[in-house]
Amino acid sequence: MTEGSLQKKAEEAIRTGRMPDAPPARMWGGRGFGVTCPVCTRTVQPDEVGYELEFDAAVQGPDECALHVQCFLAWEAESERRTARAPLRQSGALPAHEGGGKIDGRARHGHE
Repeated sequence: MTEGSLQKKAEEAIRTGRMPDAPPARMWGGRGFGVTCPVCTRTVQPDEVGYELEFDAAVQGPDECALHVQCFLAWEAESERRTARAPLRQSGALPAHEGGGKIDGRARHGHE
């Protein structure tokens, strides 16, 4: 998928409410666990690296989601463009998470 088409998909995900244009309250990175990415609509496979995001309840859109790394970057850029804010990774908007976390769902969600 080209960068331009991924950017269009990120814009569509925000416009349709599959993704908010607000920064997440928490974020983890790791292996995928078979959920659908709201940006590209493909599954984040266990052999892929991705991000899991949690949003505050006051944010319009999903409470949590998992994205491919490239989809996260496209969403982040589109969200920043819409709200004219600094990149999430540079703004300090993401708090550190003690104890780590895994996108594979086991450590975070308690799945076996």
